[in-house]
Amino acid sequence: MNPKIRIMEEKSFKETIRRWKTSDFLRQLASVIIGILITFGGSTLIQRCSERREVAQVLSMVRDELQINLHGIERQKEYRAHDFAGAKAIRPYVDSPESMPVDSLYKYINVFFGDRSYFGCLTNSLEVLKNSEQIHYIRNKKLIRDLFMVYENMKNFQESTKEFHSQRIIGFNDYIVSGSSDITESVLTDPSVLPKAFAEGIKTPSVRQFIIYTDSGNNGIGFILRLADQLITDITKVINMIDKETGH
Repeated sequence: MNPKIRIMEEKSFKETIRRWKTSDFLRQLASVIIGILITFGGSTLIQRCSERREVAQVLSMVRDELQINLHGIERQKEYRAHDFAGAKAIRPYVDSPESMPVDSLYKYINVFFGDRSYFGCLTNSLEVLKNSEQIHYIRNKKLIRDLFMVYENMKNFQESTKEFHSQRIIGFNDYIVSGSSDITESVLTDPSVLPKAFAEGIKTPSVRQFIIYTDSGNNGIGFILRLADQLITDITKVINMIDKETGH
């Protein structure tokens, strides 16, 4: 730039400054401050929006995991309710198995030989949330508390169904060792043999104990059913809280 022009611009700027009143200085200062605030405020808003998106992504993963666990609990409840009804129907005939109505026997025999699975609680998404910074950005702290609590109760439910599973396996294995399994296998080709298979199987002490355990309303299967009902309610509640937190 031409030195003369630069000198003229500097003189012009200085003359302008000299003519400014206090109010002019304040207006210019206010403009600068407002500009800075807008810049920092915009940056903060962008950061918060980014944090909210990340929170929503992680919570969405947790929500999907809860849905899968919920489905597993509902399925366990259905199976165990059938086992509970079957045990109550069979128990009066443990000392006189030959007198049990054949139609009831066909309906409930899978208390012994049916589903032997147990509930497995998925926790991968929860672990992602626990080990990420996003958990600090969740606004509803009650959601965090209820979420951890429901996962803890799901783990308890898992252990209860495992215990039921082990009791069934013990009874089933003892039934096989007793030799009654040969009769049971023939049921596949000749269903009329089922009453005889039942009469032989119920003599096995562990099988009898399993029926008593399953029929228990305060421990065994009764506890599993009550815990399932509570978990279904609590998981549904937490899912709704997640939807509210993420704006879904």
